Amino acid sequence: MTAVTGRQALVLPCQDIRLEHDGKLTLVGLFTGNIAIPVVPTIVPQLMFLIVIDGDLDERLKSLTIEIHLPQIKEPTKAEIPLPPLPPTFLEGQKRFRYQIPFAIAPAVLNPGRIVCKIIHDKGEIETGARWIVHAPLPAIASAPPPTPAPPKQ
Repeated sequence: MTAVTGRQALVLPCQDIRLEHDGKLTLVGLFTGNIAIPVVPTIVPQLMFLIVIDGDLDERLKSLTIEIHLPQIKEPTKAEIPLPPLPPTFLEGQKRFRYQIPFAIAPAVLNPGRIVCKIIHDKGEIETGARWIVHAPLPAIASAPPPTPAPPKQ
């Protein structure tokens, strides 16, 4: 088995991320495939992303900027992220750090195409495709046939 080395990132889009009382994150409405929209464009109150970044302990991040570019939107949503503190000590054999960072776009204008997420750090960047947005119109609702007219009175 080959050991994982270097910095890596995973991007999980969802409808909401909640911070629980015990410090755990709860992802609500996690998109497991393409994000389907019924009309173009679709505006949603928010689109959340959980950004998971990990790397070798001896290569800890010194700076972090997250940039998410939604399809057909001219400017990406970009933010410099203050790095949360890592534990002062690690367990014997622990060789990697991990950050889990919630990131919001609110409101979000959704158009068909690929969502691009860039993790910009002190030694370069990691580009990861979060998901694709696809136009999937809602099926037409079958309407009831028109009522049959009553026969004329004699």
